[in-house]
Amino acid sequence: MISFVDVVYDGDDYEFEISLEPKDPCCFGFKVVYHNGSFLLLQNIESIDISCVPGMEYIENDEELYDREPFTVEVGNTEDIDKIADILRELGDHYLEEDVASIPLSLTAYMKVTSFNPVVYEVCYMDKERKQRTVEEEKLRKEAVQELLIYQG
Repeated sequence: MISFVDVVYDGDDYEFEISLEPKDPCCFGFKVVYHNGSFLLLQNIESIDISCVPGMEYIENDEELYDREPFTVEVGNTEDIDKIADILRELGDHYLEEDVASIPLSLTAYMKVTSFNPVVYEVCYMDKERKQRTVEEEKLRKEAVQELLIYQG
């Protein structure tokens, strides 16, 4: 993971916002932002990251796709640093074993994407006993898949 510090103006004052993103740009799908004492887990899909995935290099030659604004959606938050550490370990460990994206759906569920063209994924749960998505997780899954489909050649 690599950290970033941004200065954010909330209308009254400036404050620092710290975020963690995967160090390897070809490994993506999530980031964590520390804001006002809480860790925010975000889906984060950026064209620049997708363009370095094998087979997706053509995106660099498509200005409309390459210059798209990042797709960023908050999926959950916690003040528990141990919980967010567990989440980062669960999402990030896959990058060490496979070339996949981990796109969170909540603090306890995520999509493990194994192909982008076509989009192939499975929904995984941090609680291995769990078998069903919540309504909010299903909504976030659909939104993430729609965003990924934009990049299919």
